[in-house]
Amino acid sequence: MGIFHERRESEGEIVIVYTYFPLFYIAFASAFAAIFVLHPLYAPRIAAAFAFFIVLFIVDLWQPLMATRRAVKSDRCREMSGSKFSFKDPWQVIIDTSDVGA
Repeated sequence: MGIFHERRESEGEIVIVYTYFPLFYIAFASAFAAIFVLHPLYAPRIAAAFAFFIVLFIVDLWQPLMATRRAVKSDRCREMSGSKFSFKDPWQVIIDTSDVGA
């Protein structure tokens, strides 16, 4: 379990739910707006905080996004549903693992 995603494994499938993917877009928009609206003295601090958030986001989502990419390329992705812009219906990927190694 990561900060921005949930991963559940069962015998025949892996379910990855990107629960907080929309948070990236909200943070980007608010940081971008804050840099231009607030006093220029705060801009480097806001940019540094956002850069730290980006690094945390990339480190946490690197493995599940690569697993999703490999599953799509190898045609093991059973289902993709939801939206990466929605908290109510988050992006969900179901990867079939029943024929791995066969």
